[in-house]
Amino acid sequence: MLTGRALPCLLGLPVFALAVAIALPIRFGNIVPVVAVCVMAIGLIERDGLFVVVGILLTLLAIFLTAALVHGAVFLMCAT
Repeated sequence: MLTGRALPCLLGLPVFALAVAIALPIRFGNIVPVVAVCVMAIGLIERDGLFVVVGILLTLLAIFLTAALVHGAVFLMCAT
């Protein structure tokens, strides 16, 4: 299932979310999203479902870290 023809279509939304996270101008905030995209790309190229699952887990981590960084930046801007 994780190496079929429909997988690239299903990974469109997480990859788009990662692209938005990468585009944000947060210092050192785009390293984890880039790693997640690379791991998912390797999984798709090699047709390895385990890499795809690890990429999806890294996507969740990247979204959480990016949200935390944005929240911290907004908090610091509003506190001053």
